[in-house]
Amino acid sequence: MRFVRVTVLALALVVFGAGCAVNVKHAPSVFTGDPSTGWQNIAPHIDAMSYLDASGVRAKIFRITSNTMQWHFVASSTPQTIASWSNDLPRAAVIVNGVYFTPEFQPAGFLSIDGKRIGKQAFDLERTGMLTLAPMPRLIDTSVERVDLASLADAGQSYPFLVRDGVSSVVSTSTLAARRTFIGLDRDQNVYIGVIPDDLVTLTSLSQLLGRTGIPWKDVLNLDGGPSTGIYVHGAAPEAINSDTPVPIVLVAEPSQK
Repeated sequence: MRFVRVTVLALALVVFGAGCAVNVKHAPSVFTGDPSTGWQNIAPHIDAMSYLDASGVRAKIFRITSNTMQWHFVASSTPQTIASWSNDLPRAAVIVNGVYFTPEFQPAGFLSIDGKRIGKQAFDLERTGMLTLAPMPRLIDTSVERVDLASLADAGQSYPFLVRDGVSSVVSTSTLAARRTFIGLDRDQNVYIGVIPDDLVTLTSLSQLLGRTGIPWKDVLNLDGGPSTGIYVHGAAPEAINSDTPVPIVLVAEPSQK
């Protein structure tokens, strides 16, 4: 299979996996609490926490130490499950389902990989976030910060923000629940990849759940979810949650070569 390292907000997210279009605004709740003591080191520079919320929902969250990985998107016109992706990407320390895609397995929002933009469509910048990867992951709120799409060499567009500046940022009347995938940063620039692997939650519920983990979030962005949800973390005992359906775009972290 040939890999390409790698835009339609008019369609609801139900087409792309996570399954809902939402109205997003800042909520009044501010995240508080002591940092969790439930972290376990599972691989060099990677800690894992299995967080069981008071609501009964379990989240699997992985913390990757700042500046220890090289991040990139990988895309293919032939979708694969996360398990299959892990076989094809043996150097990867982390593989997780990436940004939204269309029924034709093309990126539904802006996506650029190694300076090459795939397609010409993009989501409305007034309602989305941008995950840029070089030199290290950064989450940009495109509703408040202007971005020049032509200048983005390694970046993918998604929505909504679940946390912005440490504050819960989803208020939605939608009751649509799904499995979820998200990427977050704390104020020390550690990267967090998380999934809700078994339970079905709304975006509002997920945003509130994140505040109860005790993690000192700066920003958290929702990624594709629903049946696309899956993650693989390489370690002595690999952590693997396979996606229910094949996905054409994955987010990958590889150990930095120094």
